[in-house]
Amino acid sequence: MTNIEKRIGLLGFFARGLVKADVIRTKLDLGDRSTYLGMSDLAGRCRRSVVASKVLNSRKNLEDLLSKHVASGNEEAIQEILRQMVTFSRGHAWEHILGKGFAALGVNRIPQLEVRYIHEGAPIIIHMDDCFVFPDGSVRILEYKCNEEVQDDIYPENEFQLYGQLGFIQGLWGHPCFAVKADGQYLHAGLTFPQLVDAMFGIKLPSTPEGVNLEGYVVSATLNPNKSKKAALNPFGPYVPNAAITKECLDRAKWIWKDIQDIRSGPKTLDDLWVDYKFNPLCDFCDHWEGCPKFKLQEIPELEADLTELYEKKQQYKALEADIKRLEAKAKVSFDGTMKAQSCFEEDDTISYITDGIHTLKFSVRAGRKTIDKMLLESSLTNLSVEQLQLAIEKGGLTADMVEELIESSTKQGDPFTVCYVNKPKQKITKVAQEAEKLAA
Repeated sequence: MTNIEKRIGLLGFFARGLVKADVIRTKLDLGDRSTYLGMSDLAGRCRRSVVASKVLNSRKNLEDLLSKHVASGNEEAIQEILRQMVTFSRGHAWEHILGKGFAALGVNRIPQLEVRYIHEGAPIIIHMDDCFVFPDGSVRILEYKCNEEVQDDIYPENEFQLYGQLGFIQGLWGHPCFAVKADGQYLHAGLTFPQLVDAMFGIKLPSTPEGVNLEGYVVSATLNPNKSKKAALNPFGPYVPNAAITKECLDRAKWIWKDIQDIRSGPKTLDDLWVDYKFNPLCDFCDHWEGCPKFKLQEIPELEADLTELYEKKQQYKALEADIKRLEAKAKVSFDGTMKAQSCFEEDDTISYITDGIHTLKFSVRAGRKTIDKMLLESSLTNLSVEQLQLAIEKGGLTADMVEELIESSTKQGDPFTVCYVNKPKQKITKVAQEAEKLAA
């Protein structure tokens, strides 16, 4: 056996272990996901991908595919599977890290709280990353998202997921739909939420959710905060239940489950499903992209050379981005130290430059981007008062003040961010050229 073959074998060994561990963890914590719809299935993920994941055994296909790649010595394909599995494992790693902290604090925590419900024949099982119940009866839901870097703005799908979780807790509060597992075995099942909390912590919650302080947060986290010198955690919230989004969850569940049943019974195939042709970055990670109508485009072989070069350049660009961020972080340490030493730091963005004699360097803070939150806007429109609706009817539409108020209440602003400016001023370039000419002479 050659060293290359040994290397391929070792990489395959790592990949098989991660795939197998994912299969086991999924079975213990989530059960057979082909038999129900989870909140991630309802929160904006491609409908075709959701249905395909239920009617096809993606993980089994991945194990078979991995074996073929190992047998053929395809290291690039094995590395891609490794990247995929490591990426998927980041969230569980963060939950484990934070779990140790929560245990040390002795808080009333329900990890992976499970909610079961059947809506018009569609089986729904919601798993929440973390649920906390405090002695005063307040309840908090946390949804973790582990990213390469901590997010500055939250993805709408993440918001939808949390809104759905909050809505299901509120809507099913007094129904025997709640359960919790440990090591794959149910500790409690078929209880109302107050019954479950009482059984676990001895805390008496009211029989209805009215008046309960119920909120949630999406927590963006990274396992490598030093890479970009950004925060390790960034919580978004608080969010509260939203009736319109809860209804949307139930409607989506009904439609998706009908597609699944139609395909399993024969009238439909995956090709018959509606496909969103808009760009979606998750397509690159989809187990079912092959054969998707979105990618059934005209084949142009003469583009191969250009696309190959473009792909390689973009990979180089990603590597350069990482180097640039590293160097910017290093330069900022020197910049901040110099500014403080000279008492030149001002918060109104009139920071002085520093120079090495040739280049100039400056860091300035910019306000976060403002964006319209579609879900908040829909919620605001749904919750217009009777008086506002009557006024809109009389005026033939929303008044300018009403529109301005709606936009303001639906606008979110991201966190401030720092911009690095490094330049080589023209006079400096001329000076360097002149010195070079002198040396040449």
